[in-house]
Amino acid sequence: MELPDLEFPINTKFLTGVKMDEQTSKFFERRKEESRRYFETLRFDLKDFVRDFLDDPHKWGDDEHRYVRSVFELIYKMCKKGLYPRDKIKGLKFLIYNYLKVGLAAIHEDIIPEHNVLMQKNEAGDDKKWVNSKIVIKITLPKKRRKRKLLNIPKKRVLLKNICRMKLRKSLTGKRLNNRNDFLDEEILNILIFIEYYELDYKLKDFFDDDKTNKFFNEKLVSLHKPDKDLNVDYISKIKKDKENYVLKYLNDNFVLQNYKHTLLLIELLLINNLSLTCNIVHLLYLNFSGQKRFLVGLNQTEVVTKRNVNLYNNYVKIYDAFRVLKIKIESLHEVGREEQNSKKEFFEEIDLHMDELLEDLYPLLDDDDIEKFQREDPTNENQIYDKHRFDTVKGKDKQSLLKNLQMFEISLTLFYTLVESKKVEYLSKFIYFYLFYCFKNQENQEVMSTHPEFLKKLFEIEVEDLQPLLLRLISEIFKNNYSLLVKLPQKEPNIMKLLTEKFFNVLKTKPRLRELKEKKMIFLISCLRIFPTFFQIRTNFLTQNQIAFAKEFQQKASEDDLGNILHTELYFNLSRFLTNDNFKSHIEDDDPYTVNVPIEVSFSIYFLMTFAVMVAGPNSSNSQACASNKYYLSIPEIQELLELSTDTKGADWINLKLALLTYFNHVYVRNRKLEANEVSDLYNIMRNLMFDELNAYNRFVRNRHLYSRDPKQKFAYELPSNYKIETEFTFCNLIDDLYHQYIIYGALDSYRFYAERMKQDIMEKDHQLLDDYVSSQLPEIREYW
Repeated sequence: MELPDLEFPINTKFLTGVKMDEQTSKFFERRKEESRRYFETLRFDLKDFVRDFLDDPHKWGDDEHRYVRSVFELIYKMCKKGLYPRDKIKGLKFLIYNYLKVGLAAIHEDIIPEHNVLMQKNEAGDDKKWVNSKIVIKITLPKKRRKRKLLNIPKKRVLLKNICRMKLRKSLTGKRLNNRNDFLDEEILNILIFIEYYELDYKLKDFFDDDKTNKFFNEKLVSLHKPDKDLNVDYISKIKKDKENYVLKYLNDNFVLQNYKHTLLLIELLLINNLSLTCNIVHLLYLNFSGQKRFLVGLNQTEVVTKRNVNLYNNYVKIYDAFRVLKIKIESLHEVGREEQNSKKEFFEEIDLHMDELLEDLYPLLDDDDIEKFQREDPTNENQIYDKHRFDTVKGKDKQSLLKNLQMFEISLTLFYTLVESKKVEYLSKFIYFYLFYCFKNQENQEVMSTHPEFLKKLFEIEVEDLQPLLLRLISEIFKNNYSLLVKLPQKEPNIMKLLTEKFFNVLKTKPRLRELKEKKMIFLISCLRIFPTFFQIRTNFLTQNQIAFAKEFQQKASEDDLGNILHTELYFNLSRFLTNDNFKSHIEDDDPYTVNVPIEVSFSIYFLMTFAVMVAGPNSSNSQACASNKYYLSIPEIQELLELSTDTKGADWINLKLALLTYFNHVYVRNRKLEANEVSDLYNIMRNLMFDELNAYNRFVRNRHLYSRDPKQKFAYELPSNYKIETEFTFCNLIDDLYHQYIIYGALDSYRFYAERMKQDIMEKDHQLLDDYVSSQLPEIREYW
């Protein structure tokens, strides 16, 4: 079985003040022993071979450059497999830098044909011991800079005598004079980069192993943001200050720029004309100069396991190791091609058992009292992950950090892929709940998940109807409020916007006959519409390039295979028919006269209009490029017709639909600075006629509410599962009277305000003043919102 690669920086888990039980200790020792056993039993010692090879430049004289390259490939693989212990890494680093120095010396244009190695005896005169041996190379510079330059190379165990320039260059490059940078291979730089990360991890370990460090990371001070009540505030402040001074002193003592000669060598290597190598050299230089910063980042990623969290740590480690064993079983089954049904069934049940154990810790069972407590502490449901699954803000962050540092997500992927490919629906939901907890409001964990494109593709391959809203919730949570991920989204593969759009239209074009299936279809489409803004909106801010990309992607897909007509039918023809023929009173419940059930088709139209209004919204004006795509779905005359039907017929009480129509109208048309001439004319008509009627009707309603038959306590009820809250979506009032005020303030009045701003820019000051006077005199109740 192949050894796994080490990944650096390793997120080390340090046990302080905790004694591991004998069984756990033996388990770790056994794992370490197995990882080295094969190489220790070899008679041929690879590390001795590498050391001897790098120690003797005569061995670099093989005519085939592939020989030298293969040795460095071998060294890199040995490092990645963890076969170089700490005491050998430093020596390896020295030998590789020495190789680079000799190689750099060999490619200078004007090296004197022959040179001698000058060996200095030590003071005792002992011929067998050598100190500070140097190869002195005379370099003739161009005429403008005639100076003699010494290039010093550390001592070698062998005496190099009379190595000619051509021989040395040929031995290092394997080619005579054609490609003088062949001595420098990417594998060499990868080894040095790996060693930098390796050494940083051990510096972190040394830091935590120091007894002076422990007092700053004991169980009472791990989370200083929430100290125990028995600790004095002044005492905590003193500890914080001492901790800061201690870390600064440690950085100054241990991270002075070491081996500056290596740094100078790397700077000189930047002159090599090879972009790929230059990138790696710059990366290596960055690691040289950013040691302090990387140490502090590593410090924040380190899990300090104490008596406070050792049980949690041990539980997660046990589950991690179980997943690891299951992953090995999967790989072995694939290798031998075993497909026994019984073994597969047992295998899936074992996965399910361990995932249950993990979810029990992440989502403890809540009784009614616990739910009430959560609702009191979180009345807006901001910590509701999905349905009854909630996020504990006190313990949740610590668990997320521990799961990340244990790489629980990475180890679970193989198991998840197997379940997706085997279509084991009954097990998939538990993995999705785990992934939801893992990335919920955690940008670091979101970035971990987004770096696995295969995982994102697998999520879209799951076709189980009952899991679709849960999957959409997970997909949105991976990117939610994460600027660094969202800003790269339009150019990144897989194209999440494209996959979401395709999934939306694939369901839209289906034609289920049963009412139950139609409702499931609409619930899925509404779930898509709810999460769309996640990809172009961060709280109250909008990402312009993402708005444009999403709008174009959606419109392009809508123009294929008559899908746009299907969508237009839902938004215009079906709505017109509904508003014309529907009886509002038929939706009032018999046993509850205050509740009006909103049909699922109306809810779909509301969410579509609100989502696509947000897709073009901006701080001062709408995104004109996105508007060009979103005008495709409803024109101004069609919006006017729907609003008139809502006002003049039985549909007059569907205030929520009217608000959605006006919101879409305001952002796609009124705030859009790039309208066609006919659209400007249509806009003028609707504002001068319909909007004045709306404000006058509201004025009458406010002054004569007692004359209206609708009960003031009447409210809307939506046929949608309230599984989770999206903080950015517009929230409608449930009480119809309150919603009417909302409609006027955020719908009709916004239309006037945006239109007035537009006229002001178009030098129509007189009309702007008339509007201002009208609102001030006729609607004093809402003057403050103008």
